[in-house]
Amino acid sequence: MEKEHIYEQTYKDYLTRIAELDFHFLADKLGIQLDGRHVIIPFFGKPYRVSARGISDPTSRQPHLSVSVILCKYLLMCPMIEPLEGNLRSFWYRDQGPFIKFHNLLVTDEAPILAMRGVTDVFPDVIELMENFIQIRDFDGFEDILFRGGGGREMYLTNKMGISFDQFVIRGFFRFQGEFKFQDSREFFRVIGKKRPRFILYTEKEGLFWLCKDIAQELGITVIASQGEPGWLTMEYFSDALKARGVKNVEVVALTDYDPWGYNIAKNFGEKLMEPVFGFGVKTEHLTSLDLFTKESIKYKKRDLTQVSYSKRKQVDDWMKITGGINGEPFGMHIDNADFGRIKTAVKKWYKKVSK
Repeated sequence: MEKEHIYEQTYKDYLTRIAELDFHFLADKLGIQLDGRHVIIPFFGKPYRVSARGISDPTSRQPHLSVSVILCKYLLMCPMIEPLEGNLRSFWYRDQGPFIKFHNLLVTDEAPILAMRGVTDVFPDVIELMENFIQIRDFDGFEDILFRGGGGREMYLTNKMGISFDQFVIRGFFRFQGEFKFQDSREFFRVIGKKRPRFILYTEKEGLFWLCKDIAQELGITVIASQGEPGWLTMEYFSDALKARGVKNVEVVALTDYDPWGYNIAKNFGEKLMEPVFGFGVKTEHLTSLDLFTKESIKYKKRDLTQVSYSKRKQVDDWMKITGGINGEPFGMHIDNADFGRIKTAVKKWYKKVSK
């Protein structure tokens, strides 16, 4: 009796919620027939008429409550928006961008100083260089040049749109793959290990994926390559792939440039996996050191890190305190210039240590 009562309460609640649905959308989405204010759902060979007022079988009687609940749930589980697919830039071109342009918000907005500040966020180095030659805010034609055609403003808005999506995903409001079905353009730059998937070889260099893939497949571990710091969409797909293999805790070894930005990319990769929305236990180790480079390579291919913008100088100073640069001087190395044999040896040494 109590079970029947639960079904009855659930059924009434579902009918109330069904009253708010768009039956025309549902009929088209689910491929079912629309008949006035009813939709007709075939269920085990019988057509059932469903509306906000109730459900009836072919004899015009109400079916068993369990059947009614199932049919209601079928409608309620249908996504009420079409997946956007593509990626965030596709979303901008199809929806967000046209909306903003139609309302004349791209070039002329009520806060031009905000627009200017947004662009300086995107191009801090360019702005800083220009400030050495002119006083930007006193230069009458600068904003007109920068915003002609809405280019600068558009970059600012697309950047902010991406950040906003990221924050909603990080906080668990929605997923990139869920309602939106955004695609990961990086899917061909990761392989989940067949033997030991929880051990991860990560590199920020797409061009070194072939090398890291060979090493990882030899050891049976996971490998992933990005192009700079991986975005949250890529991390969501990667997280799902690891969880599908039952992975909860990971050991990461990062192969990045020997400079402040490579160091931070490696650190951020591990921290992203630790976010509650992904929930991995993470231990990250920096594989990159001067031991991966030959003396000749260091001599002729080192990078001067003093020629950077003011905003990046602190990053260089902090990195120098950790690594010492090259012989105590602020020089760095692109990891592309490392000796491949030394990389293989270093990865295998790390794996032997952490897999005991």
